[in-house]
Amino acid sequence: MKYIFGASGHAKVVLEVINSVNDELVLGVFDDNKHIESFLGIPFLGKYKNKKSLPLEAKMVVSIGDNKIRKKL
Repeated sequence: MKYIFGASGHAKVVLEVINSVNDELVLGVFDDNKHIESFLGIPFLGKYKNKKSLPLEAKMVVSIGDNKIRKKL
């Protein structure tokens, strides 16, 4: 079970890679942009608050293209 953090152009590439190498579904997308309703058919889950909001076995893929922001996170 996977989730994506970031819903921009870079996230489209990351999602394509995930889909090409793995049959595991991406269950949701987190992003600070509250105007997003879904991302390429994947449910939008809003702003990521803390890891306790996800199942213990969940994996998060950071899909933020800006290197400075990604490093900060």
